[in-house]
Amino acid sequence: QLNWATGLPGVQPTWDREFSVFIRDLDREVSEGELVSLFTQTFPSTKSAKIMGDLSTGLSRGYAFIRFGEESDMHRALALGRLKTGTGMYLRGRGIKISEASGSS
Repeated sequence: QLNWATGLPGVQPTWDREFSVFIRDLDREVSEGELVSLFTQTFPSTKSAKIMGDLSTGLSRGYAFIRFGEESDMHRALALGRLKTGTGMYLRGRGIKISEASGSS
């Protein structure tokens, strides 16, 4: 049987899975690049950051999603987020709060 998606018989396409966390209490001037740089230092599989902006003003709403390629990095980030003493991760002088993203794998 020919798999029309790949053009090869019996070969199933593979989809890279991604795992996300929710970040809040960000300084409104933080960029997606700064977030990726910070998270990559601790979580090597960090793939991207998406800062949520206000549609009418274009300004940051102070929260974002971080996407990882490895599930273990997501779980390690969530474990940091559960610490009562804070995550120990700071950006522009503010402590970053990490929690589970709705619908994350």
